[in-house]
Amino acid sequence: MAEDSGQDKSEEPTGKRITDARKKGQIPRSKELDTFVSLMTGAVLLMFLGEGIVSGLMALMKQQFQLSRELIFDAKSTVLLFNQVLLDGILLVFPFGIVMIVMALIRPMMMGGWNVSMEAMQPKE
Repeated sequence: MAEDSGQDKSEEPTGKRITDARKKGQIPRSKELDTFVSLMTGAVLLMFLGEGIVSGLMALMKQQFQLSRELIFDAKSTVLLFNQVLLDGILLVFPFGIVMIVMALIRPMMMGGWNVSMEAMQPKE
């Protein structure tokens, strides 16, 4: 009986078993490595882009704290200012966000290749 358990097998799986496992969406992946790559990517990006993002946000805040009274109490101007500040803020963090999204798409390919299996998405009965 002990010989039938999966932990006692000493031989490598055959090519057919590996292919069948890939078709089922069973790919060995390390969640820790995935997390490490994400954190390192973010850290390196912040090293290069962080100073520009912070200085841009500071300039944006200084600009908004120096608005005239008339501009603040005019409803139309307030909406336009809000839209402009929102756009400027998004543009400041856009490069960071794009690189992180691209890395989120590339990471699975680095660890086991891109594998989409409908069988893995089916509910178990």
